[in-house]
Amino acid sequence: MRERPTCPKPRGAQRGYVLILTIAALVILALAGGYAGERISIALRLARAEQTAIASERMLNDALARMTFILTTTPRTPLGLGNDAVGIRLDGRWYDIGDGVAVSLQDARGLLNLRTAPRAWKESFLATYGLSPERIGMLLDTLDDYVDTDSLRRLQGAETEDYVRSDLMPPRDDELAATAELARVQGWRGEHALWKGDSPILDNLVFCPGTGVNPATATWRVLVAALGMSERQAKDFIEKRGIDATTLEALVAPYTGLQRASDLLRVDRPVVYPGPVTILTVAMKESGLALRGTLTITPASRLHPWTFNDVRHFRLTTCPTRYRRCRMCPPLPSISTTRSVALRSSRSRGPTPTGISP
Repeated sequence: MRERPTCPKPRGAQRGYVLILTIAALVILALAGGYAGERISIALRLARAEQTAIASERMLNDALARMTFILTTTPRTPLGLGNDAVGIRLDGRWYDIGDGVAVSLQDARGLLNLRTAPRAWKESFLATYGLSPERIGMLLDTLDDYVDTDSLRRLQGAETEDYVRSDLMPPRDDELAATAELARVQGWRGEHALWKGDSPILDNLVFCPGTGVNPATATWRVLVAALGMSERQAKDFIEKRGIDATTLEALVAPYTGLQRASDLLRVDRPVVYPGPVTILTVAMKESGLALRGTLTITPASRLHPWTFNDVRHFRLTTCPTRYRRCRMCPPLPSISTTRSVALRSSRSRGPTPTGISP
């Protein structure tokens, strides 16, 4: 028996399948094109961000080199670098050096030297953050245990086994290598008051040899800790001290000099003169990207005229408030004349005792 021939499908039905397949293909191509376009757009944004970051890094390093040259070739006075008429202050204020870069120079004698400061200074300093005496005692005990070389635990301190239980890196058993390492000491990172606000703890600390405090460059927290001022007195003192040398001399007179015989034996008495160590910070004004390091002038060394350590990249936490003012901060004073006169004078005296020409 013969099979009945099947009827071919209408041409309209075939065109319907082709249309569906065409639409599906177009949708897939559109999705693929959109995905590729998005990836290309992301890649372009990343490339632009990388280019901006490289340009910022270059400008920060250029500014760092420029300020290093100024710090190592310019004579110093009680008011800072240069002279009383045209000078750069070393009290942490910001200067505009062009190209969207700002710079801050802070004399280390104006900060709390956590290596050499008396414990009473440290206690008064931490109290400015609103910490209780019990918490202050605990922080200082754990810090002392972190840097000492023995395994004896202080009353509220912490040794290696305490760090292991807290899943923390063990203590160094040596001096802190950088200010940021303070966050590794047990208990310190948890005190949020120390790290927040417009005056975080790392902006007020330094680790370097030497003692003493400079009232002409000290932060208000250091003035409270070292000189016994109240917070209001310290902030008023800072507002008035930068006017001129005469005003500064009158302001610091009650805190300097030999007030009693025992002052002869004090190694931490106030000194109204910048020290050899300067905290140098350069930052991009818009983004707050910053580079900070500790510059130490070492004229007695036979190996190098200065050292630069504790260098770190970071983003300023107070960028929204500080840099609104920083856009209006004064330009860096030109002290090239003062510096060239000092260089000619030093050359006329011949080489330094170490054989390093200025």
